[in-house]
Amino acid sequence: MDAIEKDLLLQIADLHEVPEGAYNIRGNSELKGRKTTENIDIVTKTDGKSGIDIYIKAGTKNESVHIPVIISKAGLQEVVYNDFHIGENAEVVIVAGCGIHNCGGKELTSRHDGVHTFYLGKNAKVKYVEKHYGEGDGNGKNVMNPETVAHLEEGAEMVLETTQIKGIDSTKRLTRATLKAGASLTVKEKLYTHGTQEADTDFVVDMNGDGCRADIMSRSVAAGQSVQRFVSTMNGNTACHGHTECDAIIMDSASVTAAPCLSANHIDAELTEGVARVCHRGLRSSALRLRIRLRERCKRLRGSGMAFWRRPWLAEYDFPDVWHGAWGRFDIRRQAVQRRERQRRRSRAFTLSAKRANRL
Repeated sequence: MDAIEKDLLLQIADLHEVPEGAYNIRGNSELKGRKTTENIDIVTKTDGKSGIDIYIKAGTKNESVHIPVIISKAGLQEVVYNDFHIGENAEVVIVAGCGIHNCGGKELTSRHDGVHTFYLGKNAKVKYVEKHYGEGDGNGKNVMNPETVAHLEEGAEMVLETTQIKGIDSTKRLTRATLKAGASLTVKEKLYTHGTQEADTDFVVDMNGDGCRADIMSRSVAAGQSVQRFVSTMNGNTACHGHTECDAIIMDSASVTAAPCLSANHIDAELTEGVARVCHRGLRSSALRLRIRLRERCKRLRGSGMAFWRRPWLAEYDFPDVWHGAWGRFDIRRQAVQRRERQRRRSRAFTLSAKRANRL
């Protein structure tokens, strides 16, 4: 690999050298390197699709798989299918990601569409880390459309950490998941757009087993004239718990749209959603203008009716230029004003009572 490809690997997978354990490195639609272990096997697809099948034996513990993709050839476009078969009681970490370097000097579009399908056996535990990064001379476009499909058996747990670092002009991020009894899914998305970039995120989770749980958390920064659209759909088809939230920092003339959709199809389905948007314009200006709009609505089915209540809350951001706990500080000031007002009223009532007593 040349210096450009090594730099892309560092950005998306934090790799300075060949990783330990199993790995499959794909570069410009070709195999750059592969290694398997006793418990993890990687096989090239034979059904006509481009991609690989990863088989992880039941009971595998404390092992990892790296499957980064790098594109340094301007104008290259590809669709890759990767299927993960995780055996029962296995515990693994999977590190993926894609980096694009587009310096063709022309208006060429480099594109990578990655379709990853996960089959988690009973009580299997998987942490999946995915990063996307793009760079170039500004003449071409970098496009990535990741799609993740997860099927979780009873007691399975999956943590999905996905990050878009920068340099992606257009992306459509799709995630589909089905959960059986006792299964757990946690999604942590970090997204950054700038310039005229566009990003669409779409989550759909079907909770079909008793006691299953899903938590979807999206943190994003939108700068310049970029546009972000966030859609999250949760279907509670049994006694389950689901929560979805989208927090965004909006700078310059950027736009962020969040549309959570909750469908409680069972009397004991507990679904909540929280939306917190922080509009922070002119981070480098001496006069900062900050506006916070906060809304959280909790829904719980009880019999034939639904109960609604509100609760102030603001999750911490993973970005540095954020006013941590801004809502909490505002709420403290509001409570202090109300307390002083109550004291003033009590004091005035006591004074009036004393004057009436003196008249008598």
